[in-house]
Amino acid sequence: MQWGVDLVDPISYSVLGFIFFVLLVIILIIIVARKIYIATRPKTIKVVVKVVDRNRIRIEYIGKLNDLMNRVNTKKIGTRNAYNELSIIIREFIYKVTRVNLLRYSLNDFRKLNNKVLLELINEYYEPEFSYEGTGDILASIDKTRKVIQEWK
Repeated sequence: MQWGVDLVDPISYSVLGFIFFVLLVIILIIIVARKIYIATRPKTIKVVVKVVDRNRIRIEYIGKLNDLMNRVNTKKIGTRNAYNELSIIIREFIYKVTRVNLLRYSLNDFRKLNNKVLLELINEYYEPEFSYEGTGDILASIDKTRKVIQEWK
């Protein structure tokens, strides 16, 4: 008896299945590449520029200096507290004009700013502001601060 074995051709795939698989891989590569691009691209920051009326701000802060000077002259505030308030006044003025928040800056941070006039003022305030007794010429410091505010560009 003779046994007949017919050989079967190897499995053949449809061309459409192969094309579908390749397209699927290409789409997945594009999706992954897009997600990586979005995650690593520099974020664009929307900058809103406000027009600052410097004259109005100058007038406001010179008024604060005048109020401080009146309280110093009438002995309603001590020298140490006056220097503390003076430091806050100039820092707030700079913030309102330039939008650089200097309220938490230390003396070393001011040195890094490379602004000689501002560094001199803060340096002048530093010892009387943080010393126990608070000695210093507060009226001269107020005048210097007024001059800086009036000449700030």
